[in-house]
Amino acid sequence: MASMTAELQVPPLLSGGQVIACPVCGQGDNLTLVIVPGDFSEDPSDLFCDDMHRWSEPRVPRRIGAGVYEIREREAPETIDWSGAS
Repeated sequence: MASMTAELQVPPLLSGGQVIACPVCGQGDNLTLVIVPGDFSEDPSDLFCDDMHRWSEPRVPRRIGAGVYEIREREAPETIDWSGAS
């Protein structure tokens, strides 16, 4: 059975003082984080930019997305996009 995923647009993400950006086009703001609710692992999260370049980002472990998801689900559930849910 496939895991349920959600998408969430996030503000610029930083790692070591550097903005995490699309490796293809360089977009570093308004990236979309693919979230697997309840997955608090250290596996890389998937991100994609406005041009739909998608990559696995090891500097953003899935536990980050799972934590953000729990906060958003509680405080602003309308900001979670389930249209691409699998």
